[in-house]
Amino acid sequence: MREDINVSAGDVLIEEAFIISPISGVTDLRNFIMGFDIYHAVDVNSITATFQITDATGLITAVPIIGQEFITVKFRTPNIDDAFHRTFVVHTISNRSLVRDREQRYTLECITSEGYVDLTARLTEKYVGSTDELAAQIYVKIAGDRVKTESGDGLGKIDMEIPDRPFASNNFEFIANHWSPFKCLNFLASRSRHGDSSKTNILFFERAGSYYFGSLESMIKRQKAANSIYDEYTKVESQDAPTFDDSRDKTFKYQSKYLNSRYHTIKSMAYPRFKSLLLNNITGFHATSIFSYDFTNKTMLNMKYDNSPNAEALAENDRRFIKEKFDDFETMGEVNTIHESHLTNAMAHRSFTPMNTSLFGSSYSRGVQQVRNELIRTNALAELENNVLEITIPGKTDVDLGLLVNLIFPLTDEKTSQPKRDNLEDPFVSGLYMITAIRHTVTNGKHDMTLRLMRDSLGN
Repeated sequence: MREDINVSAGDVLIEEAFIISPISGVTDLRNFIMGFDIYHAVDVNSITATFQITDATGLITAVPIIGQEFITVKFRTPNIDDAFHRTFVVHTISNRSLVRDREQRYTLECITSEGYVDLTARLTEKYVGSTDELAAQIYVKIAGDRVKTESGDGLGKIDMEIPDRPFASNNFEFIANHWSPFKCLNFLASRSRHGDSSKTNILFFERAGSYYFGSLESMIKRQKAANSIYDEYTKVESQDAPTFDDSRDKTFKYQSKYLNSRYHTIKSMAYPRFKSLLLNNITGFHATSIFSYDFTNKTMLNMKYDNSPNAEALAENDRRFIKEKFDDFETMGEVNTIHESHLTNAMAHRSFTPMNTSLFGSSYSRGVQQVRNELIRTNALAELENNVLEITIPGKTDVDLGLLVNLIFPLTDEKTSQPKRDNLEDPFVSGLYMITAIRHTVTNGKHDMTLRLMRDSLGN
């Protein structure tokens, strides 16, 4: 009998859940936890967690839980080797209530140690070098143990992945004036450009197994080059009994092991905004411009970028438009989400950055290329909110941020007796998406996950 036949969608094995107190040592929490949520996203620097506790033995007083204790949790999907294994720091005790005189409930709000240390660590010095080297240099100052064991020992510092090194953004300098390490890392991300990626959507965030300092475009490029994506999900209701033969689209190689069809059926879906032309113009997704004043040469620089199919024609008529366009970037699909008939105006969204602020070096930005990077970054960050939806599905512990998934959304019209696949899927909703946020929810022995999905284009 195949081992995956015995797995029901959402099954979870909680292998470890304990709290480490400097006063009382280690206490197993598995009999106290009603449920827990773990959340991480590309726009949040550290992973956060909340544990809902039922306490009928005076645990909160006996430990005592007063904050800054460590909670280690390890859980895994049956028949999947990858487990979520991480240690958190308790920073808040909230929602405390008395159920009866022998039972109380409360929530332990936690964050990974780097996020906790960042609240008090401050840096005051000048940094000079390439942005990837500076990021690595700063991150080492706060890197903590990925996992603390019951003995209190650490299983090694959590790494930070920096792809596509060396970065093209070298010879950079800035002064950290009582900045936190995270503020420095986010600033460096905003001023960075990969050597092999031209879209400056470089972000700093924590994935399941490491921190990441790199671009989302680089993630897309690597997965597309390998024709490999995480998994496939469908909004079409599956049959009463799950199927155990892998029926996923063989166009792709899938990184996640197939268990049964229930893991691929969307339980709920939130799609609050399919498109907003007003918002796209306000945020600079359609088009944007940037002004920069050169304090050394006393000149003003203006650059424009248009993300519509009209970009090439605009660049021919106005030298202030950069020549890069939608097709020059690595995207999930091949079709621009902006139609050629949509109104765009680069001057409708403007920003400013200084340039060459000192004769002897710059503490903020240095030259024309830096201004160009900030211009493209405005569009890239707006892209994260342009076409976003959330799906809730049975949880798996091999999921991670930045992975691509294939979404199948039905075309709601009349079907023939033998319809082709192209006639079954909505071309505007179906296709490749990137996972930009994950919420693991474990309650009553079941594991669900909510994925926030983003796409920058249409088609596969």
